[in-house]
Amino acid sequence: GSDEAHSVVYGSDGNIYAAGYSSNSGTLEDFTVISLTSSGTERWVYKYDGPANSMDGAYSVVYGSDGNIYAAGFNSKGIGADQDFVVISLTSSGTENWIYCYNGTAGGTDGARSVVYGSDGNIYAAGNSSNSGTLKDFTVISLTSSGTERWVYAYDGPGNDWDVAYSIVYGSDGNIYVAGWSCGSGDYSDFTVISLTGGGTERWVYRYDGPGHHDLAYSIVYGSDGNIYAAGRINRYFIVISLMGSGRERWIFGYTAFLDDGAKSVTYGL
Repeated sequence: GSDEAHSVVYGSDGNIYAAGYSSNSGTLEDFTVISLTSSGTERWVYKYDGPANSMDGAYSVVYGSDGNIYAAGFNSKGIGADQDFVVISLTSSGTENWIYCYNGTAGGTDGARSVVYGSDGNIYAAGNSSNSGTLKDFTVISLTSSGTERWVYAYDGPGNDWDVAYSIVYGSDGNIYVAGWSCGSGDYSDFTVISLTGGGTERWVYRYDGPGHHDLAYSIVYGSDGNIYAAGRINRYFIVISLMGSGRERWIFGYTAFLDDGAKSVTYGL
């Protein structure tokens, strides 16, 4: 079958943790986390099969300063596109702590794309949820380290259409920064960054609408200089945009080689 890793993290315990999905007999694709030693020896494999015994997967994994693992993705609940936004916590030895599932009000396709462990000891996961009257909403959910829901934030863009978060970071200023895309006028997507307080209050929304139709942010990082850097694509250009912590645009860098270019990941060097 088909097996794939989507995210990997190096734990402060010196071990490796990778998350994705694996194909298994009778359960199709399972939400999977695998731990390895730094020399590549398998320590353990964790698999989660959702209620529908169908398509389940993890997109992101993080190692918390509490020594636990947090992986985010989705599960399948039934026939069709009924999926939940899922966060799973494991001990560093692979024992399941808890499973959190969120189902939007429309009961459609929900999923987490990115997860981060905040220095405040809470979990923040970003993705999308399907809600009545607003289709897919750009969604951020905060949980305590014990799996209790703290708050849910959903953003419906001006196009009242598809809005999706792909990447989340917890800034050293205690605020949350999330990157993705949101439909504006004409059902066309805008490169979008949203900042929230640790309590889930919206601070600001930044949108960039390029000359083409499809603008997307795939990755975001908070620099030690206090600025935000988001990467993606605008009109088939490789794009990096820098913002101040206040949401003000600092600069835009675009690069094109030939036809179809884009950035998928960004980091800030020390």
